[in-house]
Amino acid sequence: MRWSTQNIDITESHVCAGASGHGIANGDSGGPLMMKSSDNRWFQMGIVSFLNPFIPTRQDLLPGVYTNIQVF
Repeated sequence: MRWSTQNIDITESHVCAGASGHGIANGDSGGPLMMKSSDNRWFQMGIVSFLNPFIPTRQDLLPGVYTNIQVF
């Protein structure tokens, strides 16, 4: 899969997540993507991987790209 028309590959080892105003920012690399399970337990699903290099500002408005640790 490609991220829009910008030739950024999103593979099965990635997961996109975030909501308007709640995305990742510069300096977040390596941080966790946490999810709450149906039994209200938190678990780590991913690690912040990269930002869209073609949009240097307002990254918080875009989904972030995380490494999907469940495939490793």
